[in-house]
Amino acid sequence: MTMEKTLLFTLLFSLTSLHTFAQKQSKAKQKECCTVAAKTHHQVLLHLATSDSSAHKGLINQLNGLREAFGDSVAIEVVVHGPGVDFLMTAKSTQRENIQKVIANGVQFYACENTMKARKISKEEMLPQVGFVKFGLAEIVQKQEEGWTYIKTGF
Repeated sequence: MTMEKTLLFTLLFSLTSLHTFAQKQSKAKQKECCTVAAKTHHQVLLHLATSDSSAHKGLINQLNGLREAFGDSVAIEVVVHGPGVDFLMTAKSTQRENIQKVIANGVQFYACENTMKARKISKEEMLPQVGFVKFGLAEIVQKQEEGWTYIKTGF
């Protein structure tokens, strides 16, 4: 074998080895990436401000979908204010049973006390297990500042 052929053979062997090594490294990185993503804990804040019962049903579907997608690796809170408080009122909610089910699955609901005061709604008129915040929009801002993912519902 001539020196040129030996050099060419060595060069081709080296390039092939380098390519194989790079592919293995890339696959290892992809696996590492996906493993980390699977362990991520999500924090999702949903915002409801409508009395539209079809939007309320849609919100329940969204909550169930989030739980199905992320399992126990997601914290879900819903802040409700304005006309949306009807969703959480014992006498007005069309989703009472579904709300209880998603609460049992770890979803937390918070009603805006400022809205309740303006509409003369007492805490006793709300569904059991509903929490309260002084001012719904301020709660939303605070959660976003803490890194929660914000989703506006009920368009």
